[in-house]
Amino acid sequence: MKRKLLSALLAVTLLLGILSGVGMAAGAPVLAYTPAGSGKVTLALENLDGTDVYAVQLELQFQGEYPDAAFAASDASAFQPEQRPSVENGVTTLMVYLVNGDKPLGRGRSITLGTLTVGKDFTMPGSVKVSALDENSRPLADADGATVKTQQKQSSGGSGTVSGSVPTPTPTPTPSPKPGAMPFADVNSGHWFYSAVKFVYEKGMMSGMTGTTFAPDTTTNRGMIVTILYRMEGSPAAGAPKFSDVVADKYYAKAIAWATEKGIASGYPDGTFAPESNITREQLAVILYRYAAYKGYGTAASKELSGFADRADVSSYAADALRWAVGAKLISGVTDTTLVPKGSATRAQAASILMRFCQTIGK
Repeated sequence: MKRKLLSALLAVTLLLGILSGVGMAAGAPVLAYTPAGSGKVTLALENLDGTDVYAVQLELQFQGEYPDAAFAASDASAFQPEQRPSVENGVTTLMVYLVNGDKPLGRGRSITLGTLTVGKDFTMPGSVKVSALDENSRPLADADGATVKTQQKQSSGGSGTVSGSVPTPTPTPTPSPKPGAMPFADVNSGHWFYSAVKFVYEKGMMSGMTGTTFAPDTTTNRGMIVTILYRMEGSPAAGAPKFSDVVADKYYAKAIAWATEKGIASGYPDGTFAPESNITREQLAVILYRYAAYKGYGTAASKELSGFADRADVSSYAADALRWAVGAKLISGVTDTTLVPKGSATRAQAASILMRFCQTIGK
């Protein structure tokens, strides 16, 4: 059972924004950009080998401070976690993640990604880091966080507000991690989540948001968590989702339909599911509790929440699930005396819960 669970979780790593490289041609892919006016460019990946690409990660860095930089996918059905740019020492960094679930972002040797908005007279970097995944989340070593050149394409309206060509900088070599070591600069042995991240990383269940960062504080959402369980079940047949905010062609639509049919997840009284809202810790406990019951796993473990000062914040519908999750040692307090039931579930917390679920419930 444990081996089956780990294999299923590996197949859904791209749903937690965990992107490695795949499908790039040996003939050096490029990120092409076409000026679109008003500080915007459209982006496309070119020189691919024709492999269907289901997920893409871009790491873009611009000289200058552009706190409002943003990216919009060309395919409205693609899942794109909200990522705010970081500005430090006069350099703006923007991470872009695109996942399309059951269908590819594009086919062939060129994939149009979407529109990048930075600011007036910004300069495109000479190179960017790119990773991608195929349908089976299979990475290729030569495209795992590969640095590729950018290339300007002429638009019908001219070059717009984008500066001209920029020399490609020489990438700074990244030291190879020591054998057995994790490459994440934001995870060290002093962090409470270190052992969990190490577990999911070594099992191939989760990797980094970039080649050197795990992003432990990035949140997960309701659609992503439900889809993980759905894929663990082998993506069974499901009806149409019955929520006003769940579009049928979204990657999580079938998962939500399945989960609600099986009583694993539910929506809100107003007829919505809020798939892209951050999942709370108590919601995650409820979904795992119902999933464990659906699978016939043990749900008898229970521990009173009297030791937590914020136990009154626990919603009534989630009380039994949280008692089980705490009793089964899947979820612990954020501190010794606080459970923070309505707080967001971060990647670090998700890693911890997945590790504990594998080691106890699903073994």
